[in-house]
Amino acid sequence: MRKHFNRNGTGRNLMISLLVFLMITVVFVTGRQSPVEAVPSAPEIVLGSATLDNGTYYFQNAAVTGSGIRTLLLNFSSRVTAGDQIILPVETGFNVSASSTVYTKRVSLDDNVTLAMLQDYIRRIGFTISSESQTIDATITTESVAYDTYYHLDTQHYYQYIPDSDKNWIEAYDSARSMTYMGRTGYLATITSLQEDEFVNAVSGGKTGWLGGTILSPAGDAPGSPLHYAGFNTAAVTASGWYWACGPEKGQIFYNATSLYPSATAGHAAEVDTGNPSTYYN
Repeated sequence: MRKHFNRNGTGRNLMISLLVFLMITVVFVTGRQSPVEAVPSAPEIVLGSATLDNGTYYFQNAAVTGSGIRTLLLNFSSRVTAGDQIILPVETGFNVSASSTVYTKRVSLDDNVTLAMLQDYIRRIGFTISSESQTIDATITTESVAYDTYYHLDTQHYYQYIPDSDKNWIEAYDSARSMTYMGRTGYLATITSLQEDEFVNAVSGGKTGWLGGTILSPAGDAPGSPLHYAGFNTAAVTASGWYWACGPEKGQIFYNATSLYPSATAGHAAEVDTGNPSTYYN
């Protein structure tokens, strides 16, 4: 659900995109239900109309239904500028992750937090925007989400930055492949535009990480998974170029194979540092 708001005639718009956690799992598959347990009702948010109070938007009539809710996720999914902020109330039982920033929040709920308490909490969350337009994604889930999760409006994809300096590229590739989120299979990110590159850079806080590109020769398609290869030959490289090895772009060449420093393949983005791209697999 998306809503547009004019900010006191300034032309700035706040666009709210509501994502309900009916299907969301990030490697968090719901456990088996005991035959005597009632299946929790699916959580749902109805934000209603926003009100503007001293430059801050609030959804004072927001309504929440469902049971067993454990996590609230909030983030701006458009490019943020200084002044774009999500302002959370300070409340016992609502635990904000240490990795949260002013533009993305992951809030874990204690077991004793009731539906009425969560609804009141959401109604007191403030949103400020300084950019000409902005999009906010609000998500609730019955799962305990371990990583901050970001939604990008243009690509309609979800992103997670997972700190793990011990994995090489192949291990990271396999780890991402084992993940699921909202019924979608995970894969290392494939960057296909400058806008997406800037978004992912913001998600990671400017830190480096493995992406889904490689020059290693693939060892055939993964059975039952059109988004992945079954494996890679670490002793051989492709003659055609660096290519995306996963996702909808699987097999698409984005960088010339004969050198690390030429231009990107026409029609593809390749924003990389000097000496990259690289695939360290030892």
